[in-house]
Amino acid sequence: MIDAPATGSTQHVVVTGTSRGTISTGWIGASNGIAVSLVSCTCVNIVGCNILASKTYGVALTGACNGCTINGNSLESNGTQDAVVNGTGCLYNIFSGNAFRTTGKSYSLTEGGAYYTCATGNVFTCATSLNTGGGSVQSGNISLA
Repeated sequence: MIDAPATGSTQHVVVTGTSRGTISTGWIGASNGIAVSLVSCTCVNIVGCNILASKTYGVALTGACNGCTINGNSLESNGTQDAVVNGTGCLYNIFSGNAFRTTGKSYSLTEGGAYYTCATGNVFTCATSLNTGGGSVQSGNISLA
């Protein structure tokens, strides 16, 4: 469990420039900013986590994140929204089987400048905004928005 932010911290888990790895089965919450941030990573997985109560994003993929998988997580009560994929170098990332449970926000998942993101088999309480013109797809999701 990762809970209660350290004084002055803005993120709980930051993985930068890593190829192949897994963050799994944990409680990650109460961050002063982003709960889990992947920056320019390749083939990193976030699986089976409860990610909640962060001031900004539950999960953020930025820089050149490629081939990362966000699967089977519960995201809830995050301040800005549950997840964001941001950056023209972000390619081929997958969100599947997640419960995006933060309510009262414009979006559960957004994509800014990224390409080829796949969102399938998720439950969303708010809208999604993916770059479908850039090859991103959504299918088989349940929207409660």
